[in-house]
Amino acid sequence: MDAIGPYVVTQHLATQFRFNGSNYFADAILTGTVYQDTIAADAFYTPGEGLAGETVNVYNDTTGILVASGFSNSAGGFNIPLTGLTDGVVYRVEAPDTGLAPQTFSLNQHVENYGASVIFYDNVQASFMMVPEPGSLLLCLAAGMLVLRNRTRRPLS
Repeated sequence: MDAIGPYVVTQHLATQFRFNGSNYFADAILTGTVYQDTIAADAFYTPGEGLAGETVNVYNDTTGILVASGFSNSAGGFNIPLTGLTDGVVYRVEAPDTGLAPQTFSLNQHVENYGASVIFYDNVQASFMMVPEPGSLLLCLAAGMLVLRNRTRRPLS
């Protein structure tokens, strides 16, 4: 996946920890958007371009097992908890209804001490920009031209 800017920062504010019997964990969250670049046409999300209700699935890329999933909200955004996923594994993110290629990521683990050691996984980002098919626009334009052509050919009575 592409990095955003020269530095990417994850802040763990009010993070919930889970305990597995021997370690505390702060799981990563997959965030992103599903949008159609129709308002500004700048290859960047602009408010109003988001697509609601799009499915986003996360798979273990090696085994193909579905490990997490969610839907985009009314603004096209999604936040999917990656509970129980670990570093050293390649995961694949797909938004199947978009027809776009999947994206892959791996989690980065680091330990911080808050009176007890907590294993943190950095959040990840994936976005899917749907491009409208030119065929439907071309078809509508051709139909409009035919209608106009037929209107101008009618004899006056």
